[in-house]
Amino acid sequence: MPMQEITLEEWLDEDNPWTARLMGEDPFQQTRDAEQIDQEYDHDFYGKRLARFQADPERFERTPLYGEPSEIVASVGDRLFRMPHSGFVGIKRNAFLALLDRFEVSGELCELGAGNGQNHVWLQASQNRPVYGGEYSKNAVELAGHLGFDIAHFNFYEPNDYSLIRPNSTVFTFHAVEQIPDAHCIIAGLKSRREQVDRVIHLEPLYRPDREGLFGRLRNRYAEINDYNLNLLSCLEEDPDILIEHAEKDAFGNNPLNPASIIVWRFR
Repeated sequence: MPMQEITLEEWLDEDNPWTARLMGEDPFQQTRDAEQIDQEYDHDFYGKRLARFQADPERFERTPLYGEPSEIVASVGDRLFRMPHSGFVGIKRNAFLALLDRFEVSGELCELGAGNGQNHVWLQASQNRPVYGGEYSKNAVELAGHLGFDIAHFNFYEPNDYSLIRPNSTVFTFHAVEQIPDAHCIIAGLKSRREQVDRVIHLEPLYRPDREGLFGRLRNRYAEINDYNLNLLSCLEEDPDILIEHAEKDAFGNNPLNPASIIVWRFR
């Protein structure tokens, strides 16, 4: 299934529910609090995933490792493409592995917001170093244990939970900080373990007030009505203790309205 470029208008047509929501024709506003996270992720997403595993562990572990063959619309920068989901997964993972090589990452990898270890399975297959992490969803942590991954319970808002970060770790997040509307607590938590943190790699959506043009403004509006994080970039740029080593904005997204940017930083 080859990649096929399409226009924003083709994607945001009358059949796309986000068109009416973004235009204010269909009232929509999330509140990203503990109740919403518990329902959407712990109960609905990871609860159902854990139940599927418990019903048939062998079949669950045969879930395709490198994405599904089904077609999605994904973004690369400001361009939209129809492509196989597996193709997008390859783009994302290759970008992360390239960062590990570029910055000569040699220590342990620590993922915060690790889910049930979706990233750990392929990282362990391709990287000769330990991968561990923390996750808020109790169902996800339980499933990770069944699958043999080193993932503990973790809450971005709890300062003591950052004690799970081990010495000489590269901390990374994939679409996890987006769930925290105000990133100040994350920066403070990482600072409390700064001697253990070699550097931090984020593949996260970035809200940017400086965006111009229709597509950029729609992306900002999407973050606002979903109550996603709005200040990760400003928190990093304004902190004198932080050095941003690499930034690639709106790199790619399996949801073009919520693309991951790449930010690599370390404490000075």
